[in-house]
Amino acid sequence: MSISVVARILPRQIGRGDLPVGRKVSDEAALAKTLGVPESVVRRALCELDAAGVLTTGPRAVRVVARRDQWRISAARPTRRSRAVARSIRRMIYDRALSPGELLSPGDIAKRVTIRCDRRDISDALIELAASGLASPQAKPAGFVARQPQRWQSQL
Repeated sequence: MSISVVARILPRQIGRGDLPVGRKVSDEAALAKTLGVPESVVRRALCELDAAGVLTTGPRAVRVVARRDQWRISAARPTRRSRAVARSIRRMIYDRALSPGELLSPGDIAKRVTIRCDRRDISDALIELAASGLASPQAKPAGFVARQPQRWQSQL
């Protein structure tokens, strides 16, 4: 699960402008630490994205973000409902209704949000939150973990 999730997070970060075209992608260790997943997962996800044309390998084996017209996959855009679910989860994290380190499983999220949604909307919302740094994918138990917002870290 984690490899495909990481492979979906990076194109979202590119679409959000967090990783502009032509920018060097962080090394595997830094990216793994940022996303909260093992380096092996990041390495395999980067290989998938390289094969899909999202990344290109430049001199000295440096991976950079490719132009969108070179991609051989479509960048999934979040639906209106998945964006609404992401806003609701984000609000729960900032209001401290969800604690940093708390498991965010799709079933639990479905019970907590008041928006009519299906598992795909929740999954897309969690990927969006992972792309923004508010959640990290987790393999066992499967799901995501809430992360501490930057705003809180600056207050500590």
